[in-house]
Amino acid sequence: MSAKPERRRVSSRQVLVRLTGLWCWAYLVWVLLTWTLTVEQLLFGAVVAIAVALALAPLGEVAGPWRLLRPRALAGGAWPAPSRAPRSAGRM
Repeated sequence: MSAKPERRRVSSRQVLVRLTGLWCWAYLVWVLLTWTLTVEQLLFGAVVAIAVALALAPLGEVAGPWRLLRPRALAGGAWPAPSRAPRSAGRM
């Protein structure tokens, strides 16, 4: 077993999708934290979000915020909770 991790080639499309997803999340956090939406703050937040996305992109895949627009992806997280509720309520 080698000490160096295997480097996998990442396509430019994957990098672009990863950067776009990270930028969207970082910009959403910026808007929620500042809450006052002036032009200067929006532009500065966009620049900060780009810097954060570039810094975090090498860490791996990211789930983009557009995944929440798919009803199956949104309902998929709520599906296990009701199925466990009757069993856990009976154990109390």
